[in-house]
Amino acid sequence: MAPADLAKLTLAEQRLARQEGFFNALNRGASDVTIVTDADATIVYVSPSVVELLGHAPYGVLGMKAWEFVHPDDRACAQGAFSRALMRDAGYERLSLRIKDGKGEWRWVEETVTNCLSDRDVGGVIKNLRDISAEVAAHDEVRKSEARYRAIAETAQEGILVLGTTGDTTFVNQKLADLLGRTREETYQQGIS
Repeated sequence: MAPADLAKLTLAEQRLARQEGFFNALNRGASDVTIVTDADATIVYVSPSVVELLGHAPYGVLGMKAWEFVHPDDRACAQGAFSRALMRDAGYERLSLRIKDGKGEWRWVEETVTNCLSDRDVGGVIKNLRDISAEVAAHDEVRKSEARYRAIAETAQEGILVLGTTGDTTFVNQKLADLLGRTREETYQQGIS
């Protein structure tokens, strides 16, 4: 090999090594996980952030089917989203589902599935995962709290009317409707006038 060709090759290898280092540094600091699968959902790449977010070793999951990590109750939905994304070149689907972390516990993630099979630089399906476990837990607590307060208001022996900021009726319990001699629907529409 001529010295000029060797110099070009060395320079190209250095650029590639720098680019790989840059790419790995970006992925290590990411709060999301990127997974690339083939068209059969076999994992061919996982970003290093999978260790921090999910407790899996990146190389430990390569070659496994993505479905192995999905909660059984969410599997059909995940497979459907994957299939719909495959039907469209550069098509994507977004869903929320539970996946198993490295400790065997279920975590809620928001997943975006993007078909990049025809992209010669990727040649796979990209799955971006964002942990939403805390958001789901908070939403569940709000829902439970609302249900408790609604049960208290519904069984109260006093009539209860809640007005919105514009004066519209947002809640009427059955006791108030009974006191007014109306149905709840009528009380919602007419208020207490």
